Amino acid sequence: MHCNSTNYWDYDAGRDRDIKYRPGYHHTPFIGWMNDPNGLVYENMTGTPYYHLFYQFNPYSSKWDNMHWGHSKTKDFLNWIHLPPAIYRFQKGHIFSGSVAYYNNKLYAFFTVFGKHEHNKIKFEFQHNYIATSVPNPYNDSDLTTYYNISDYDPHELGRVGKQFGNKINPILIPEEEKEFYDNNPGKTFNDYLESPNYNSNYRDPKIVLYKDDKNITEYYVLLMSADYEYRIYQNKDPKTNEKLTDFETWSLVGKFGVGYGVDTKYIQYECPDIVRIFPSGSSHAKWVFIANINPGGPFGGSATEYFTGDFDGATYTSDHVYPKWMDFGKDHYATVTYNNIPHEERVLGLPWTSNWIYANIVPTVQYRSSNGLPREFTLFRYASEYFLNVAPSKEVKNLRTDVTIPISETLAKRKKKSVLDISAVAGEGMYEINIDVTVTKNAKKYGFYIYNDDGEKIDFFFDTRNDKLWKEYGLLGKGSFIMDRRYSGNHNLSYYGKYGAHDREKKDENGNYAFIKNCYKYIDHFKLGTKIPMELLKSKRKHNVQIFYDRSHVEVFLDGGRGAMTNIVFPLGDYYNKIKFYTDRGSISFEGTIYKLEVPSS
Repeated sequence: MHCNSTNYWDYDAGRDRDIKYRPGYHHTPFIGWMNDPNGLVYENMTGTPYYHLFYQFNPYSSKWDNMHWGHSKTKDFLNWIHLPPAIYRFQKGHIFSGSVAYYNNKLYAFFTVFGKHEHNKIKFEFQHNYIATSVPNPYNDSDLTTYYNISDYDPHELGRVGKQFGNKINPILIPEEEKEFYDNNPGKTFNDYLESPNYNSNYRDPKIVLYKDDKNITEYYVLLMSADYEYRIYQNKDPKTNEKLTDFETWSLVGKFGVGYGVDTKYIQYECPDIVRIFPSGSSHAKWVFIANINPGGPFGGSATEYFTGDFDGATYTSDHVYPKWMDFGKDHYATVTYNNIPHEERVLGLPWTSNWIYANIVPTVQYRSSNGLPREFTLFRYASEYFLNVAPSKEVKNLRTDVTIPISETLAKRKKKSVLDISAVAGEGMYEINIDVTVTKNAKKYGFYIYNDDGEKIDFFFDTRNDKLWKEYGLLGKGSFIMDRRYSGNHNLSYYGKYGAHDREKKDENGNYAFIKNCYKYIDHFKLGTKIPMELLKSKRKHNVQIFYDRSHVEVFLDGGRGAMTNIVFPLGDYYNKIKFYTDRGSISFEGTIYKLEVPSS
């Protein structure tokens, strides 16, 4: 991360050519490529509490490859300490996503090894799942959270794992299809399995969760797995006593979820699952939110995060709805998972990756690529007899505010439809927060504001009250949208840096065009477009709070305290956006609030 970070992994990064776009208060890799957050966990082993972030990491390039588990930690989500990779790539396999459990003063990392194996001149892919255990850092006695070794198998044997090699190098979880093949074909080998109809090459992203009932009487660990077109649910408990096991190596398949829910699974690949318990306000009965990261299938193309609200008994997940609900309505939000081991479960905190697989490898940064969004706190709210996820920036984010502010007090009516304000006092470093209450006193169809620079590059934020049939696909009535339009935000000719990576599975319409195009606001290409939030999820028809965090190349929007969230990246060629213009097409609109200059406080 560019600011206020300690770098125990001492790269010579003095020539950081990407200072213009590198966010100032979001986590980024010190160098190299980053995608999915892994193993989000809170621990207090040495008396100093830390939130750990492990992540998909390539230290050798700013494009996807050579997957390691990168590692950073923080006390406040604002100041990050960069540590050496937690798990290094093996000779024959990438280290894919997973999760971390805290137990008995140790961290247990669950992760996928993605390998390739050649047999009869054919290259096969496989995915098996393993455990690593934290060991003390020999260079720092107070650091008990660095992974150096993965117990119980030789990484050079990777590509030859299977029953016939014995427990010492067996993964903890292999696909059911592979297990069934060995059970039904005694004496057969891994090579035989690869050539069988059972062969399944997608089985990854283990997420460990401590299941508890409403009264916290019963508890045991469950593990979620992505299996291409579905999620699988495993239990780690004694079937006789119903008590949790602690070896983390004995898992029983007890349930599945996904097929027939959300985006049609024939067009998507499931990744990075999670499930969290949230008590609605005033209720003693918890709802369980199943988080499903999908690629592609997002409402505006590419990767996105859908979720479901429902009930969970530790084995079977029962969703309250079939259609998808979206955690974030931007283009650049993916792979969100939540923190394990937060004390007393007082908060449910998640962290996303802020990019999209359509263009993640070709955004105009060189020494690093990608970042994480702001930490988000999840609660539930009720609308039209259903529960929806409220996604708000965590309380720590307020500590970014400085005393440098610009007050906003504008009323626009028929004779005054636009008003311009210079915000250079807060915009110089490209880090600020816009927090505005928008009140409609007389009806308007389109009203909002845009931020822009002297080169005419701009981002438009506005409410469009006309009905939008898109929302009917997601169980809503379609009563208008809040839109962020980034078509003219700056450096958006990403094809200059390489080819867009539209997924082969992306759904197409009867004319052969990508089906998501009709969902976007004024689509030009995969980057030049606008994204939308449904207005009917907001608290009121006539008064809305708009909170926008701008951080050089990042924009995160939260409406009405989190009833709608949106994350998009931008790349201005000129100065950071240093002016704001308010407008309405008719009626009477007032804008009241504050723009804050932001900076990372000292740790």
